[in-house]
Amino acid sequence: MKKRFSINDMSVRKKITLFSVMMLVLMIIISAVGIWSSNMVNKAKTSLHNSAMAQYDITQGFANFCNIKVRVRNILFYYYDDAEALKSQEAMIEQYKADARNYLDLFEGRIISLSPEIQERYQTVEDEINQWYESTQKDIDMVKAGQVDEAVSDLLNNGKEIADQVENNLLELMEIMEKS
Repeated sequence: MKKRFSINDMSVRKKITLFSVMMLVLMIIISAVGIWSSNMVNKAKTSLHNSAMAQYDITQGFANFCNIKVRVRNILFYYYDDAEALKSQEAMIEQYKADARNYLDLFEGRIISLSPEIQERYQTVEDEINQWYESTQKDIDMVKAGQVDEAVSDLLNNGKEIADQVENNLLELMEIMEKS
């Protein structure tokens, strides 16, 4: 009859060696699982951070867009006959455009980690913003040329429609980002 294996039959040296090898294997397994879970948490945290910062950037860009809308209306309705105030409002518009561009550039840097739907929607929004900038600059140039009524009419007909599209698409983009 064959004798069954018993740990009591092993020498102390073999027992210590076996225990050491088992502990080493266990430590390697625990370390591998720890490294893997740490990497997964780090990726999730980075993704969440990018998403949150992207939401902040697009929100700040939207706030600057709204400030530009106010300044354009100020030029067309209040300061059309005051050259100093007109220049001041134009300077503010340029500053808000620069700030908006800065935030949108930051957003574009983070957009890589976001869904293709968000990327596509953002491209549409950016095209509309550029179209609106051109439209408002044309209106401001008309005011400078003394064509205030034509500029106001153009803003109320064309500019408002473009601005509403930009605003709606920006809000939809922010809503999509919140859901994802």
